[in-house]
Amino acid sequence: RRFVAEGFPRWLSALASRRESPPCLGFASLWALARTPLLLLVLATAPARAERIVAITIDDLPFLGEPGPGDTVEAATGRLIDALVRRKVPATAFVTCDRTPEQLGVLRQWRAAGLELANHAGSHKRLDDLSEAAWEADVTTCGSTIAAHATQPRYFRFPFLQSGDSPRRRDAAAARLSALGYVTAPVSIDTADWLIAEAYPAAL
Repeated sequence: RRFVAEGFPRWLSALASRRESPPCLGFASLWALARTPLLLLVLATAPARAERIVAITIDDLPFLGEPGPGDTVEAATGRLIDALVRRKVPATAFVTCDRTPEQLGVLRQWRAAGLELANHAGSHKRLDDLSEAAWEADVTTCGSTIAAHATQPRYFRFPFLQSGDSPRRRDAAAARLSALGYVTAPVSIDTADWLIAEAYPAAL
């Protein structure tokens, strides 16, 4: 809780105040309070004299785990959004639609703040654990759910970052996502902060 209320805003301020270009952070996961993995993705690294662009993405919306004692999903979500918006940090949040369907109303908080929502599949199952038809239904149903709460998502991230165990399956999934109008959001570094999410309630 203290990290979100104090540490995260200070980190954003420090990053914004640097005169030189920020380092290439790749993907770094982060989140304790809301237990929602925060991922930093380097979308592009241009030549040395050009601007470096870092996109912040957050996985597993609407919420991962349970809020702390006396806290609520809506309040924790609001603090995260406020830390981003007050510092004018754009972010894209990836939604797992079936995990906590009763909490999907918080997606409107993200859209009201002007933050983009993306597809992380409905069941959060690995591609290879589903048939091709079941996987496609998982993707398209979640996309429709997100569209009903906000807008049709443009980006997709594979659950567990697993895009297929064989070239045939990877190529077929990539082709189908493209046909559905999705851009796949990759990962360069995963710091497994979901482990923090599991340990956080036990430490309260």
